Parts: sequence; structure tokens; C-alpha cells
Amino acid sequence: MEIWSERGSGNFTGFGEEVIIKTDVFKGRLPRIEPHLLPENGAQVADNLTVESGAIRPFNVPLFNATPTKVGTKLSLHRFGGAYWFHWITDVNAVRGPIADNAAEVTYFTGDGAPKVTDSSIAVQGGGTNYPNAAYLLGVPAPTSAPGTSVQGASVDPTQAEDRVYVVTFVAQIGSIEMEGPPSPVSGAVTVEPSQTVALALPGIPAGAYNFTKKRIYRTAYAGAAGSTEYKLVGEALAASLTFTDNVAGVSLGGTLQSTEWDAPPASMHSLGLHPGGFMFGADGMDLCVSVAYQPHAWPASWRHKLDYPIVVAVMAGNSILVTTTGKPYLIVGTSPDTLDKEPIEINQACVSKRGMVNVGYAAVYPSPDGLMMVGPGIAKNATEALMRREDWQAYKPSTILGAWHDGKYFGFYDTGTVQAGFIFDPATEDFTDIDVYATAVFTEKITDTLFLQVGNDIVAWNSGATKQAMTWRGKVNQLPYPANMGAAQVFADGYPVTFKLYADGVLRHTEEVVGRAAFRLPGGYLADRYEVEFSGVNAITSFSLVESAQELKRT
Repeated sequence: MEIWSERGSGNFTGFGEEVIIKTDVFKGRLPRIEPHLLPENGAQVADNLTVESGAIRPFNVPLFNATPTKVGTKLSLHRFGGAYWFHWITDVNAVRGPIADNAAEVTYFTGDGAPKVTDSSIAVQGGGTNYPNAAYLLGVPAPTSAPGTSVQGASVDPTQAEDRVYVVTFVAQIGSIEMEGPPSPVSGAVTVEPSQTVALALPGIPAGAYNFTKKRIYRTAYAGAAGSTEYKLVGEALAASLTFTDNVAGVSLGGTLQSTEWDAPPASMHSLGLHPGGFMFGADGMDLCVSVAYQPHAWPASWRHKLDYPIVVAVMAGNSILVTTTGKPYLIVGTSPDTLDKEPIEINQACVSKRGMVNVGYAAVYPSPDGLMMVGPGIAKNATEALMRREDWQAYKPSTILGAWHDGKYFGFYDTGTVQAGFIFDPATEDFTDIDVYATAVFTEKITDTLFLQVGNDIVAWNSGATKQAMTWRGKVNQLPYPANMGAAQVFADGYPVTFKLYADGVLRHTEEVVGRAAFRLPGGYLADRYEVEFSGVNAITSFSLVESAQELKRT
């Protein structure tokens, strides 16, 4: 925006004796700045519009997609199979598994009771549309009792005998993926000759939503391997089997037991995420938990990282895990789950909304008490500090913010108790605009680059409808060098009509339904030295001019 006059001083430049106010590049809101001190193209109001091209352009209305069927306010969404909507009335984090060629789309989630896993064979089958229709508990429990042992057969050559102990593991399955749990307590020792066999009494499987398919039986290797504590696979039995006979020679034993520390994840774990290294992570209390790489059911307790404050949420930020707490944030760095390092970030900015933190690729963004924090490897700043003061930010009630990242911008949806709405912040340009849409759940579908929102009872696709949303943009308070009467205006737009409003010294002086590019007259009979211009409608506006005299429009 430019203001021209040869009289006065300050930011005005000489260009005739008439005042001309002109804008051809528009910006978003800067609540931190007093209206009369805003940049020449800054806004007091910028609702339901984008200024990324320099023009004021309204968004398209959201496009209806689906109506999920669970009763209650939907707080979490996950697109499954490109056609089904997983939805929950709790705060859930859902992640597709790290297994390559995952045709069954095995999906893991936390926040709906204990951590769970589901796939296409159970999630969308069995009738009903309250997807997912079914899921198994994530993690495989260890047997609580040791296997019983009994040596069978007569002693022939005690000099060939070996001492053995046994353990048993349970195996569950999701799709084609087998999940083995940690071993049972160790059996009593038995001495066995090559001519003898061992009859084992196997522990029973526990109750619970597990898809147990097998039991695996392991025994210690030949005692001649001094000090060996390895267990080798003897064989497998069906999950329901309670007996097993070991007649396997030592040279025929299978692979070594790998699942000794493959604990189930904590029942209260939240913030499930997937690391590029193939392992998953989650939070429980003050602990960051990680899984074995490509074994999402296995969460060794010895690999947990204890932080100094309760964890609010954890997400990827670059190739590191950003963990926000009720105190300072931390980066968890490394590529292997058993050798990660913890690095505190020395900024005292807590995350005040778990659902507000999002991964933006190179960093993560989250609502703090003072603004939107952007934190990641090599970056830690209040991204909205130049736009708003703490009291401006608190007006959005940051503890209620639900965040999404789409098209390089942060979308925030908030509920003050009296207002339910949203905002869009572009970290690259620092443009901040408001939107009337309020969402209770979000999902960003990368393959189609679509932001889906739960709005009321329906899931809608943002900015995808055929018609435009009604927008409003109100510019700065233009302080003139002397009292004047602005006599004419001109508006250039992609289409018409456009509603134009003129405020003088805070009073609405004129409303015009602009129907074309021709200049139009403004009412006289008053003088003012503070002017504001407001536009509303559904057509993009590229520039405008406000002048004392229509003749001055020839100069713009």
C-alpha cells in the first residue's frame, strides 16, 4: 500500500497535492502491531483467504467426503485403504507399519485403550462401519509359568548325557506378519542322553485380544559350550497345544532365541510414531519408548529414555524425534533404536496441546504459552513472535489447538469456549490469516495432497468444493498528513461484484457493491485523517486505489 502527497512528512513522498492510497500486494494479519503502524499492505482482518500470490483470494468451500458413524465428537481420523475412515472419539495416533509391501495395510495405533494393531482382514470386515471394526492388542505377553519337563526312555550311556533347560514363547499373527513374544520362566534342569526324549508340559495361552497361532520351544545348547546362555529353537506347536515331545538332536536345533527383551509396549503409551530407521516410538509418563527395528510389537524396557518432565507428545522432526514435555523439549537422535542419544533443547517452552504439535519435515511446530514454536535439528524459535504478543496468542486458547500441516502451512483449530474457528500460518512468509472453519479431527493424505477435516458430523476435504468461501480483508489505519475527503476509489478484481467499505476516523462512511473496474465516487461533506478500506465477497482482488479526486486515478 502506498500513500502519496506532497504535503506533510514522514513516509509520504511528493507526488502532487492530492492524497492517493494504493495497494497491489496484500499481506495477512499482524496482531502485534497497532493498526496505524501496520506495514502499508498489512491487514487488521484477513478471514477465509490466502495472500500467498500477493492478491486476496478466497478459499473454496470444503467438499463433503463422508459421515463417520461412531456416536460422539470425532477426535481422530485415519484414512485406510484409500476408501475407509478409521475414526475415534478419543485422541488416537495411527501409523501404517514399517513392513515393505504391506498389502494388508497393517496399522498400529495408540490412544484407544492399550496399543493395538489391525489390518484389512479384520478392520473393515465383519459388518458395520465403525472402523476399525476389530483390532488385536499390540505386543505378545510372555508365558507366566515355566514349561514342565519329564525325561522319557531308559538310560543307555550316561557319559553322553547333557544338561538342558527349556523356555517357551508365544507367537501371534497379524496378516502375514508373525510376532514373537519374550520367553517364559526357565524350566527345571534335566539331564538327557541321546537315546532319550523330553516330554514338555506347555503353558496355556492367556486371555485377551491376541491372535495366538503358535508356541515356540527353545532349549539351551549342548553343555560343552562352556558358559553358553543361548537358547536354540527345538520346534513349534499349535497355540492350543499343551504338550510337546523333544526328540531333536543337538545338531538339528534351529536358530537362536531373539525375543528375550521383546516386551509389550506400556498399556498407557501414546504419541505413536514411525522413525525412518524402521522402528516405532511412543511416550509413557516421562519415558520415550522405542521398538525393535521392523518389529513394531517388541518394545524393550531397557531401551527407554527417561526425561526430566512428563512427556506431552513426540513426533519426527527431520531425522530426529522431537519430544515435548511440560518443561523443555528434547531431541532424540540416532538411527538405531538401541543406540539413541538424548539432547535437551535449552528453551523453556512447554507444549500446551498434544494435538497441536505437527511434523513439518525439517522441524516440528507446537503451541507453547507464548506462540507457535518451531523446533528441530539446528532450529528452536518462536515462529509467531514477530506477529503477536503473548496476550494476542492466548486469545486463541492454545491449550485447545488442533494442528495440521498442509501445503507448507500450519493449520490451527481452537475453541475459546465462545468461539470455535481456525487460523493458517505460513512460516516462510509469516502471513497469518483466520478461517471460520472449525475441525475436531484432521488427516493429511499425502498421495493426493489433501487435508481432510472432521467438521461437525462430516469429513470434508479442505479447499476442494466448487464454490468460494466468503472472505473479508480489512487493511491498516492509514494516517494522512492532513484531514481530507477521499472522493473516489477503484478496485481491480478477477471477478465482480466485490463489496467495498470505507471507514473514516473509525466511522463507516460508505459501502459500495463494485461491479467492474471503473472508478466510483465516494460521499463528501466530511474531513478525516484516518482511513481504512475493507473488502468482502467471493472474488479475488488484485489491487485498489483510494484518492481525493477521480483525476488522481490516472496517476496510479
